[in-house]
Amino acid sequence: MICYCHMMTWIGSSVESAEHYYAWMQLGKDLGSRQDLQHILTESGAARRNRRKDDGPEWRAGLKTARFQSEEHLKKEAIKQYKVIFPSATVLVYGESCVFEPQAILDGPEEMKAAINELVDRAESIGWWEGDEEAMEVICDEWAELWEGVG
Repeated sequence: MICYCHMMTWIGSSVESAEHYYAWMQLGKDLGSRQDLQHILTESGAARRNRRKDDGPEWRAGLKTARFQSEEHLKKEAIKQYKVIFPSATVLVYGESCVFEPQAILDGPEEMKAAINELVDRAESIGWWEGDEEAMEVICDEWAELWEGVG
């Protein structure tokens, strides 16, 4: 079963000091399974937020928050939690269930993960659909073949 992790960010928004990420996960195409990804603040994480004067409460260790300070931290936490939240999940996709083209695999069977992530890298190298459309169609066809047994 596939778990999708969808990331959102406030970086570059109209909120001047906003520099944080959020994510939610869902099992397959079941929108009703949506769960916000959260983590528990450490001492250093709380201190960093208080120094930066992030809006919100006075941050302290042990607080649960859906705010992540980096995309890397968000990805690591998603990998750590997705099988706890969705025990039947076997693959963690960094993307959305409604997108039918290569999306990064954060966790899953190594061979499949490597093959699909290689397609994502190729797509990025050509600029996705804004780049070489013909090459992108080939990449999407290769991905569809790989994905057929997974999705």
